[in-house]
Amino acid sequence: MRPKLIFSIVIIFCLFIRCKESNVRKKDVSKWFNKEIVLPNDSLIVNNQKIPNPLIKKIKILSLINGDCCVCYDELREWKKFMKEVDTGKVGFIFNIYTFNDLIAFEDMNRNTLNFKYPYFKDVGAKIMEINDFSDDKIYKTVLLDEFNKVILIGNPNVHPDIRKLYLNEIKKRTNN
Repeated sequence: MRPKLIFSIVIIFCLFIRCKESNVRKKDVSKWFNKEIVLPNDSLIVNNQKIPNPLIKKIKILSLINGDCCVCYDELREWKKFMKEVDTGKVGFIFNIYTFNDLIAFEDMNRNTLNFKYPYFKDVGAKIMEINDFSDDKIYKTVLLDEFNKVILIGNPNVHPDIRKLYLNEIKKRTNN
């Protein structure tokens, strides 16, 4: 076979795989739209008494963070930056730190290095992930919720600029009224 023909076949195959992957992602995202999410109601760890419970806000962001993964703690650093872009008086941030062990390593890291003052939920056994059928895929572990805890958007705004723009626009639209 000629090199151009082989190259063309490889490109078409890659495009086919990419389109199929994109369709799977769209299907995954569409199944979440308007789905009601069960939120944690216990194990709230409050580091700063000035911040009200994020569950009572009209619009909320729920992010599931693996407390057994030291690298995952960096996600909270990114959230600190994102939180500076929105009115935290109007938007509740629900950080569900899940673990299959305990949160001693996370709590030590937070106290000594991270210094994350916002309240978070301690979720031993990853119950919220299981109850709501969240995927193991990190991209699907963050959702924007309305006042009835129904999904408006899914995806982590700290991972992709387009998702960030969607979140910021939707938050602005819903908090300016």
